[in-house]
Parts: sequence; C-alpha cells; structure tokens
Amino acid sequence: MCIPKAPSMPSAEEQAQSQLKIQRELQADADSRAAEQLDAERKKAAVAQQRSRRGRRGRSSLITQRTGGLLGITEQSGLGSDFKTLSNQ
Repeated sequence: MCIPKAPSMPSAEEQAQSQLKIQRELQADADSRAAEQLDAERKKAAVAQQRSRRGRRGRSSLITQRTGGLLGITEQSGLGSDFKTLSNQ
C-alpha cells in the first residue's frame, strides 16, 4: 500500500506575494466600483440641473425679485412696528 505524500507548504515569500496580488485585485475592483458610482451620481446631478433649468423658462423667468421688502418698504421699523404711536390721543 502506498501512502500519499503531503504537499509541500509554500514559502512565506510566495504567500506574501499571492496575498499582495489578491489585495491589489480587490482594491482595483473597489476603485472601479467607486468610479462608476461617482460617474452615475454626476450624471444624475446633470440631469437634475437640466430639469431645473427647464422650469425657469417662460413666465417665471420674467418675474424678477425686488430688492426691497413687502410693498417696497425696506426699513425694519415699517408698518405697525411701534404700537405706542398708534393710540387714539
């Protein structure tokens, strides 16, 4: 009867090289996934920006914001801010 011989163990250097190779492959895979995800997010943002630009066309773009407040009053002490002066004296 023949007893099978156990395979020889790889050297520490071979193990380190194979582990480094696996790590590099995993890192490259993770980098490519991150790049794809970033590209997809950029495309979504570009589409959203184009949609928001479309909404600004037409009548809404003709209305400009006023620099003053309500009814053109720019002062903070505008209408009804001091109730003592509104008495019936």
